[in-house]
Amino acid sequence: MPVKLIAIIPGDVFKIDTVRLELLNTLRRSGTRIKRDFRKTTATWKRKPKFETKVSLRRAAAEGGVAVTTNDEIFGYVDAGTKPHPIVARRARVLRFNSRFAPKTRPGFVGSFRGDSSGPLVFRRSVMHPGTRARRFSEAIAQLALQWFPGEIQAAINKGVAKSGGTK
Repeated sequence: MPVKLIAIIPGDVFKIDTVRLELLNTLRRSGTRIKRDFRKTTATWKRKPKFETKVSLRRAAAEGGVAVTTNDEIFGYVDAGTKPHPIVARRARVLRFNSRFAPKTRPGFVGSFRGDSSGPLVFRRSVMHPGTRARRFSEAIAQLALQWFPGEIQAAINKGVAKSGGTK
């Protein structure tokens, strides 16, 4: 969920570049904090998705934001969920899997668990996978960020104005 920031600031009262620098630094720190939350969701995964942070702040208007993204296909499947689908053995005669499974993540939770695959082994030529329940990490992380992000931005503006000789 992108958060859009628009501030109209009179440039003759204080130095806009000082405020802009404070906003950029805050956006960078916010991106790092959000990326940390995304990494928590995959902490127990063998395959670690790479998350990238992009920060923008247009010069003409104090408009910008922070985005944390990944191109990892598996993360996308877990975050958005999958529909039921058949799985057929292709490189082996049969599929082999344990009969019990406990996922490493749960919907709406920012974090991960050990997970488990146990029980007697099952051998099948094909199975109908029930699908993956969407974990919606992105939405949960956005909701967490909305609790602290506006205050961080306001603090950055106040700090920038104070540094440049203006008033809050």
